[in-house]
Amino acid sequence: MINPKTTLSAPKPKPRNGWIRKSELDAWLGRFLPVPTQAVSNEEYNPMPQTPEQRRVENLILASAVFPCECRGAE
Repeated sequence: MINPKTTLSAPKPKPRNGWIRKSELDAWLGRFLPVPTQAVSNEEYNPMPQTPEQRRVENLILASAVFPCECRGAE
């Protein structure tokens, strides 16, 4: 059975009125993080940029997700 959360089948997102939906971008990049690591916009105002702390947390989450077997000692 194919899991849509792990299968990279999403097309590259296209801007609509200058905006790209975060869910479409995440699907295209194949990243589904359990916690938000950057602010998103309601399409009325630009969101605040990602802080260094948010970027650090995002990188830690992504790094731990890349090698889950190695962390647990599995082969």
